[in-house]
Amino acid sequence: MLTFTAEPVRFMPFLMKQFKDQGGEIKRAKVENFKDLFNEYDCVVNCTGVYAGSLTLDKKIKPLRGQVMRVKAPWIKTVTLDDLDDGNYVIANQESVVVGGTHQDGDWDRTPREEDKQFIRSGGKCLDPSLKDSVEVGHWVGLRPGRPEVRLERDGIDKKLVHNYGHGGSGITVFQGCAEECVDLVKEVLQEQNIAAVQAKL
Repeated sequence: MLTFTAEPVRFMPFLMKQFKDQGGEIKRAKVENFKDLFNEYDCVVNCTGVYAGSLTLDKKIKPLRGQVMRVKAPWIKTVTLDDLDDGNYVIANQESVVVGGTHQDGDWDRTPREEDKQFIRSGGKCLDPSLKDSVEVGHWVGLRPGRPEVRLERDGIDKKLVHNYGHGGSGITVFQGCAEECVDLVKEVLQEQNIAAVQAKL
């Protein structure tokens, strides 16, 4: 079976360029309440990830700590995943190989830990013994937006608000389908206000 992988570090800038090329703008601001945005925008989509709980009071959203390692191993051209819950995987990228990883629920620590490094090294070598000849490039930690299920729905109170968060470690895997469903919800919001999509402020 053949498939493909998308490197987020390359794919995200590609998507951002598409967004900007079609007139999208990026604004940096601290948002403490969604209501502060409703006077300026016709619809607000909440994609605040692991920090969604601070705005929505959603008790289900928690950090899912993921520590990974990047190595130089140009002979590895495939992806190997462990189906067990321990989280080990080996994913070939264009210029390096990502070896992972941890899935630590409710853990906000963004500092790489030595015990996790050892777990990743040993687990990776079990999946692909040739990693013993690789050269380590570095270790890093990300906080995935963990939730029992993705929250993809209109808000029950604020009718201009659409939620799309809680994708865990599968954001790059499921983003397209979630985005398409989210667009349908945004269209509902605009139709209720008799606003054409091309004229909307989002």
